[in-house]
Amino acid sequence: IIMVCSFVRSGSTLLHNLLHHAQGEGRSRALLKWESMSPFPLCAAGSLRTDPRVRQIGAMLNRVKASSPLAAMHWVSADEPEETCFFAHDLWGLAGQSISHMLPRWKDFLADSSNARCAFVNLRRVVRLMCVHNPPAPGARLVLKCPQDTPHISTFADVFPEARVVMLHRDPKRVLESLSYMMEQNNLTFRSAPPIPAEDIVRENLEVPAEAMMNFAAARRTEVINVKYESLLDSPGSVVRDILRACGVEVHGPDVEVRVGRFLAAQRGTREKPPRFHAPAHEDLDAPLVRQRLSRYIETFGVREEVAPRV
Repeated sequence: IIMVCSFVRSGSTLLHNLLHHAQGEGRSRALLKWESMSPFPLCAAGSLRTDPRVRQIGAMLNRVKASSPLAAMHWVSADEPEETCFFAHDLWGLAGQSISHMLPRWKDFLADSSNARCAFVNLRRVVRLMCVHNPPAPGARLVLKCPQDTPHISTFADVFPEARVVMLHRDPKRVLESLSYMMEQNNLTFRSAPPIPAEDIVRENLEVPAEAMMNFAAARRTEVINVKYESLLDSPGSVVRDILRACGVEVHGPDVEVRVGRFLAAQRGTREKPPRFHAPAHEDLDAPLVRQRLSRYIETFGVREEVAPRV
């Protein structure tokens, strides 16, 4: 298993997809969006892309996406990898945890490591079920990600001891901009409320997961693979190749480059694009202050300033 760990809104969806597709069609395994919405009956062997539910759920998703700013920010097609929290069969995965700031008691529930352990034990059962007929091919890996669970990465690793953790690092200032807009849209979608203070977002969505990543990396230094966001964008093929090799996946470099290039070309061209919504400026977010608050994280992982947003 490969587990991608990061801040929310830091580019983990891209890395998740690349690690999945780079291993080769039919070899790697990820938990797909349509499986989270219709997991049973279990998909027949070799039918993850052709099961009738892929088309049915895809059509349903397409009917709602044009009216949803949230869908635009994190668009996942029916046949694409989804975050593990959407496979939780309890309150752990409600709305992808995106409305926890509106429900204080539930937010406390999510922060409790004992509740996280229960959620991950249940997730392990779900993963085993999903892989009954469609496991990864021999030598390939199941690729998971859920940045919402980064504060509990140590607990996740205890429950999934075979998982290799890949940490993706991005300039916290750019992460905060995207987080602020996402929470603004959540408020507009679910209720009318004042904007969430940037201070609260920094503390709960940056400082807490940053501390968890630093503690985990310090305790298990040889087990963690660190990746910088700008390196992933500059050299996606070589970065993904190096990650897979570090995880024990036998890969041929040129093949990985071709698969990564093919996926990125589809993203830019043939793949239907999600709707675009204008993100407001965030002049109120003081970049030096944000980076000062996250200075230890930035120094620990060598995170560079992202002068202009890169996607």
